[in-house]
Amino acid sequence: MMSTARRLAAPLLLALLLTGFHSTNAQQSWGFNNDSYRYSRAAFELLGLPRQEAQLKSRDAYCASRPDLTACLAANPRGIEPDHPRYERIFDTRPGYPLLAAPFIAVFGALKGLWMLSFLLTAASGLLTYTLLRVSGLSRLPSLAGEAVLLTGGLGYWGTRALADSLVTPCLLLCGIGSVYVLAGRRKAGLGMLLGGLLVLALTKYSTALLLAVTLAAASALYAWRTARHVPRRFALTTRTSERHRAWTALTLASAGAALWIGAVTALLGLPAASETVQDTLTRHFIRPDVPDPVRGILTLEVTYWPTWFHYNVGFALLLGLCLWTLWHHRPQLLPIALATGLTGLGTAFAHPLLEELDRLWVVAWVPVALGVPVLVQALSTRSTASLPGARPAQDLSGYRRSRRPSLS
Repeated sequence: MMSTARRLAAPLLLALLLTGFHSTNAQQSWGFNNDSYRYSRAAFELLGLPRQEAQLKSRDAYCASRPDLTACLAANPRGIEPDHPRYERIFDTRPGYPLLAAPFIAVFGALKGLWMLSFLLTAASGLLTYTLLRVSGLSRLPSLAGEAVLLTGGLGYWGTRALADSLVTPCLLLCGIGSVYVLAGRRKAGLGMLLGGLLVLALTKYSTALLLAVTLAAASALYAWRTARHVPRRFALTTRTSERHRAWTALTLASAGAALWIGAVTALLGLPAASETVQDTLTRHFIRPDVPDPVRGILTLEVTYWPTWFHYNVGFALLLGLCLWTLWHHRPQLLPIALATGLTGLGTAFAHPLLEELDRLWVVAWVPVALGVPVLVQALSTRSTASLPGARPAQDLSGYRRSRRPSLS
């Protein structure tokens, strides 16, 4: 017990410090936004309040975060607009975050409750990043660096806002730990974490869970195909080709099965599909009439959105590509979750190409950067050490030297 606490002391302290920095800034310039209002209303309803009373209490919290409380209350006598039934239903079908927020709101109120929940979830994301890097074989310092990258980047900032994003990130990282365990041969524990993470993610944002499961299956299938065709020489000492291929196949099948299950449940329950969210984007939350040609409408927005996105994020795009290349060559067990989260983030932005959301909707694409940067640093450090006069050649087996740690390749 003491040794475990000692090992987690540094990542816990780092998580509290970096999350506390973002949370302090969030508390000063936070502001309940449109989504926060609806999530808190759902939490009040789960606590037993009638819809109208829950709406007014959430409205009060929303206005309390505004500069002029009286003017806000007068401008929103029945609640915060837009309040179109189709728009409201999109949030009514996302119970995960309100379920978790309800006890915090019951004890601390809407503003302080969601602020505290966001703090805890974001700190947990930092610890899960550290854990994911450690179980994939990285040493302590690079793992702490990866945690720092995640918490200082966009996920640290948006995670401390009163949004479901703060719950999405730990779900993604839990799926990543599960996938690494599956590849290490710990099938039961790995599948439990993977499917558990996807379940909570589906309750929070089922469209994100579906996209993650599909991309995770595709990324795993890609590497399963690669292992069937080519056996990297550096893995020959640690595992057999057939065992490695079976592990990648198991991850592919589990992810594909989860994707089919999420898609089937979504269809059976008649939950808002992609076409509905596209109309939500094009009609500004159904304030305007439905667009007759939504494909053309969304492509028109893409033409404006992506040049602007690359203008502001070209450095991030290059870093993302470098990190994925690094994981492909040096830490393939991290590649499925890295590719899946990167594609999930960019895919979410593609479905909602709104310039006012330029820095948020794709933010989970920071996960592969947080995983790739420490792997890149460790790989460069190993190569630099090997090139010193008299140094022994370093094998790319840093994560597999521990005698009782399973092979994750």
